[in-house]
Amino acid sequence: MAHSSVVIKEWETLNNYLSEEESTVTLNGKDLSLGALVVVSGQLLNRDVVPKIPLRGSISASGDLSPLSYVAGTIQGKSTIGVRYGSERGIYSEMTAGKALAEAKILPVTLTAKEGLAIVNGNAVSAGVAALALWETHNLAIMSQLLTAMAVEALSGTDENFDPAFGRVRPHPGQIDCLNNIHRFLEGSKLIHHNDGDNDALRQDRYSIRTASQWLGPVLEDFLLAHQQMHIEMNSVTDNPISTPTVIEFCTVGISRPRLLHQRLKRYGSLSKQLDACYSSNARK
Repeated sequence: MAHSSVVIKEWETLNNYLSEEESTVTLNGKDLSLGALVVVSGQLLNRDVVPKIPLRGSISASGDLSPLSYVAGTIQGKSTIGVRYGSERGIYSEMTAGKALAEAKILPVTLTAKEGLAIVNGNAVSAGVAALALWETHNLAIMSQLLTAMAVEALSGTDENFDPAFGRVRPHPGQIDCLNNIHRFLEGSKLIHHNDGDNDALRQDRYSIRTASQWLGPVLEDFLLAHQQMHIEMNSVTDNPISTPTVIEFCTVGISRPRLLHQRLKRYGSLSKQLDACYSSNARK
């Protein structure tokens, strides 16, 4: 079972622009009329109608064709498509797409030329799962810095290892962020001190502690790059062919971006495993 906010990225993007009752959207300073497909997609998201998508069925090569076909079936109110409908917050019922749309007072869409292809020709499911993994990874990155600060306190260490001055003379972006974060975590702590070598104390903290920002910094930079790529991907057009709004012109293109993201994240095994685990966990939800 996939959550509606990550099943199809177009829905999430649209939700940034329109309320349920709007039929126009302002884009690049121009008012554009929205078709029924766009409006109903936003209504499904806002009214918590979630299509039930099988765990297996997509290799994310030239689009998540099979998973997104269930989204297309939900939009049309097909009786052969199962959904989970949240009529009340936190209370869900499983039923057919047609029944859910009727209860949610959403009119099903009859697809016209090219609309069906526009829905299924994309990598929305893969991008959504990757976005969840990135969210969890960002939280783990923060936690790793917090635990480093706690380790400094537990070992009666010093906060001078994380002085922002190191970032000014060696300005790697990830290291600067890590230095600033851990330094703020330790601010005001009564469990740390400045080592001066007296009383047989270590002049420097243990290597694994005092160099933490240099280990974690490059990881943060890779996570930030992955985040930037996902932000672009989740707000992009993946239709094929695409048409320009000013000139009658059609262009064909291949969709295979998720693989590049997965390869980049694979440098850090834990995140790669999270991506795989998300597929499994979605099936159990």
